[in-house]
Amino acid sequence: MVLNNKGYIYTVLVIAMSILVTSLLVFYSQSVAVISSDSVTRMHTEEMHYFVESIKSDCSRALSITGQRATAYATNYILISNKSLENYTMRPCQGFKYPTNGSQAAITELMLCGTFQGATGPESRYMQNNTLLDWINRTEQNSQKLKFNSDIKLNDLTIGLYDPYNLLILSHFDIIVYDEFNQTRYAGYNIPITAVIPASILEDPLYYLQFSMPPSMRVYKKCVTYPYVNGSVIDSWITEKCYLPVSFTYSAPSVFDRLDGLSQPNPAYVTQAINLSKELNYTLSGIGLESMLDLNELIGLNVSVNSSLSQIDHMYWNKTVAYCWVKGMDYSSFRIDTDHALRYKVKDLYCAITITGNGGAAENYTPDALRVPVNTTVYWVNADSISHTLVINPNLWVGNATLPPGGRLEKMITTPGTFNYMCVNPGHSAAGTVIVS
Repeated sequence: MVLNNKGYIYTVLVIAMSILVTSLLVFYSQSVAVISSDSVTRMHTEEMHYFVESIKSDCSRALSITGQRATAYATNYILISNKSLENYTMRPCQGFKYPTNGSQAAITELMLCGTFQGATGPESRYMQNNTLLDWINRTEQNSQKLKFNSDIKLNDLTIGLYDPYNLLILSHFDIIVYDEFNQTRYAGYNIPITAVIPASILEDPLYYLQFSMPPSMRVYKKCVTYPYVNGSVIDSWITEKCYLPVSFTYSAPSVFDRLDGLSQPNPAYVTQAINLSKELNYTLSGIGLESMLDLNELIGLNVSVNSSLSQIDHMYWNKTVAYCWVKGMDYSSFRIDTDHALRYKVKDLYCAITITGNGGAAENYTPDALRVPVNTTVYWVNADSISHTLVINPNLWVGNATLPPGGRLEKMITTPGTFNYMCVNPGHSAAGTVIVS
């Protein structure tokens, strides 16, 4: 059969179209394969990303849970044994050793090793198989169920304070994750992971160490604070057994100091807290805590008390004498030192200056320097066996004021300033000062 010109051209066109269609089909199939491969890779990458982020999140939760348990066990040991953790030394496990002694070392050993003083026992019963290292092992095993292999390494662990009411745990992890075909891989080194633990779950053991009193669930409850404080506010603080924050400007024991049995702050804890706040870039104003004593409660527990001392807990333990009280309080025996009266801007404050002597020219004022807020009522009480005649500059009263034995002079000072006073009896030379701000 002989093709004419038209048939020939038609045949050529059909062949060309067939080749074009075939080429397009091949290109499309190859493109679909590439796109499909890219989609699978992207899906694996996204799955791994979410898995890695879940590991980081679980790391923080693991730090929080093990930290809470360990701190509770450490506190419970003190309540049972009546021994502080001041000199506790961590028994190393799996290459870890906390660099300092004290409560932080005990908590670290419980978190990582599940032991207390190097052994298992009542203090660590529920830490068994629930340590941070146990969690890492379980995470590595469970990751295989999700078609991933993981290698998690804990590089370090630091326990400190986030603020007066919260503990801070900072650790650094190496996290390596890859899929079962080793096609997708993640590697992160020295990743910082943190957890914040509220101290409100813990009891304050320092009360039991200082007074040998039975546990009464005195937890670190936060007090409501006010610009000014009167008797009813202090009554509420005593009744609620709550705690007030103390800035670095002043001095008060932190949660770790209290675990260590210290009524004064350990400078090492202060330095550590400041360094952690700088590393994590947050503002920290202090880590100390203080509360108000209830002397009636202590007397009811057969604890011997000294009513002349300030009833701010650490001031009492450090034997700070208080010369002031607050009018109208239900806890009428409450006494407060002048530093705290100024700090809390206490209203209705009354302070006493006692004149003592030997019945002659020798005399003393206790205290001889008193600093109080404006509108404080000051008493001069003569506990000597002879009369004393006081003069003060600038004048709070007209002329001289004579106080017979057992007598007292009462003045509310309503203006700030420095008031110097002395006895003008012949041969008497003792002098005192009241500073009002």
